[in-house]
Parts: sequence; structure tokens; C-alpha cells
Amino acid sequence: MTVTVTKSKFNLRDTLNSLKKQTGLVGEQVMRAETATEFYNVVGQNRNILINGSVDIWQRGTAWTGGSDNDLYTADRWHFQRYAANSASISRQSALDNAFNYCIRVGRATGDTGSTAYYINQPVEGLNSKRCLGKWVTFSYWIRTGSAHQPGTYFTSSIVYHTDAAYQNDGMYYNNFRSAAPSSVSSDLNLLGKVGTVWKRFEQITYIPTGAVQVGVAIGSAGHGTATSNDYFEITGLQLEIGNVATPFEHRLFGAELALCHRYYQVIEQVSWNQGQASRDTATISFHGQQLHSPMRIAPTVATYDNSGNAYSCYRYGPGGHYDYGLWNSKVTAIGNISTQSFWFQTTFAGDTVYESKAIRTVANAGFTMSAEL
Repeated sequence: MTVTVTKSKFNLRDTLNSLKKQTGLVGEQVMRAETATEFYNVVGQNRNILINGSVDIWQRGTAWTGGSDNDLYTADRWHFQRYAANSASISRQSALDNAFNYCIRVGRATGDTGSTAYYINQPVEGLNSKRCLGKWVTFSYWIRTGSAHQPGTYFTSSIVYHTDAAYQNDGMYYNNFRSAAPSSVSSDLNLLGKVGTVWKRFEQITYIPTGAVQVGVAIGSAGHGTATSNDYFEITGLQLEIGNVATPFEHRLFGAELALCHRYYQVIEQVSWNQGQASRDTATISFHGQQLHSPMRIAPTVATYDNSGNAYSCYRYGPGGHYDYGLWNSKVTAIGNISTQSFWFQTTFAGDTVYESKAIRTVANAGFTMSAEL
């Protein structure tokens, strides 16, 4: 005997939504996903549109005092800005009690008693922020203050976008932080109030219109108290993602995060045995090609550095297979043919032979910096 059982159709999503079991914030987003793309935006990688949100990468150093408005990068991709001509102290600090290795600390420099405001922001390259257009996005971060941070001090959180394509490959212009901003900038401010000395996660949700071409984020103190050792704020775990729920912070492997940072800033330290060829016209000049770690966003601005105060010193390896230690302070005298992947540099020596092949090795703590920041 054959028995046939029939049952009416039902909607699985509605049925699951009716269950008493709590799904949690991430589970709720998974349930609301309409497409495979939306699903992987929640549970997959690359949820965080920001680079170095964990502030693990510090290619430029780990401490600064002062710094002018609008042009000081600290941890990679994180741009420091101050409002009013007062001094600031910016440094890398440990944040192990919050499951992050490091945080950015921003405080007053010694002797500064004026009224001012400090901000940390990150402009997102236009091609990376296109997936935000016409969608809700959430900016989240962990923040705390020092015990001497004054009552009445307010913090602002901001998701900023602009619709002018002329600025797509430039830095973000925050009209709430900078008086000369173009009128095309739009921003959404969120006053947090006095944050407190215990790590706390804040979040902000904003809708990005389809007409936008670039997005950025900012967080800062709208006023400081006095210049004491415990008057500061610290921030880490910054994340910008698609959706109206702040999901857990996406930790990337250190090497992957460094590779993302290299698109905007690179350091080549202590070049060793860079082969070059002497000029046909003079025995004192040779040319050397230099490859970058990886391609950069645009042809970068290349500069030399030498912590001894010299303009990039080097040894020369010439005829006879030996170092010429007497020429240790020979200089890089020109840089040219800069592209997104390479450049050449010129060194000047004395007493060589025309057309002679030679190699150089830089002194310790010397090298090149390449910047293609927004």
C-alpha cells in the first residue's frame, strides 16, 4: 500500500524568524542576507574597508610631538589632525587588555595649555569605497581616555563622503574639521560625550548615497583639558563595513595588512649591493635601479633618510672586490624615472673609471621612503 503525505509550502526565513532561539547580531545579519554576496560580506573576509584598523603597522615611527595641521600620518593610513595651533603628543601604546596589540594615543604635549581639538581620520580610496554607495554602512571602534581627561570633553565620530569626482584620488576634506573644505563634502557627526577610562566600543550608522565617490572616517576629541600625563585618549579596532550592525572586528594577518599599507607608503631600509653603472661622461657618477616592495597607488614621492643626519650615505664596492670605506659619506644626489613600481637614483663618488660597473651598500639606518597617500 502506498501512502502519500502532502504539506503546504512555507517560507524558511519567516519560520526561522519566528523561533524563540536568539540568533545574535551576526546571525541576524546572516538571516537578512538576500544574496550570496551579502552573506559573505557578513561571514567572509574583507568586511573591514579600512586599512590597518588594528593599528599594528607603524612604518613611520612610533612617537611624535607637535606636528602641523592636516599633514601628519602616524600609524599607517591614520592621519592626525589638530584644530588650533597647539602641540600634541601622538604615540603607539599597548592595548593587550582589549584583544588588540596596539592603540593610538593622542594627548597634549608638555606645556600646552590652550584650547584645541585633535582628530584621527582615514580617507578611503575611491575604488575601495564604491561598494558602500547606496547602502548603509557602520563605523565602529574601541576607545578610552586617561584618568586626567577632563569632564566636559566631548568626542565626535564621523563617516564622511563627498560627491565631487575631482576629489576621488585626493585626500578627504572634512568640513567639520577644516574651514577650507569644498561644499561637496557631506558628513554625519555623532557626539559621544565623555568616554571614560575603560575600553568601550562605539558604533555609528550612516547611509551613503549613490552619488558619492569617496568615503572616509574620523574620530576625535572636540576639546582637551590640561597637559598632564594622563590627559589623553586611545583608540584601536577601527572598522568600516557595509550593513547597519557592527560585526566583530576583522583581524587580518600581519603580512596581509602590511601589503595593503604598501600601496600607500613604503620604506626601503639599508639597500645592499645595488648594482649600478658609471656615467659615460664622468667617473664620479653612477646610476642604480631600485624596485619597490609592491606596486603603489600612484607614482610616489620618494625621499632619502639617514638617521645620522646625512643625505643617505653609502659605501662603494668597486674594482678589486673591496669596500671603499673612505667614501662612506658619498651621497644620493638625484632620483628619477619614478613609477608605481620602481625608480632610479644617482650616487656621486670620486676617482672611479668611466663606464665602470659598481655596487653600493648603504650605511645603517639609511634608506628611501615612498609615499602615495591620499
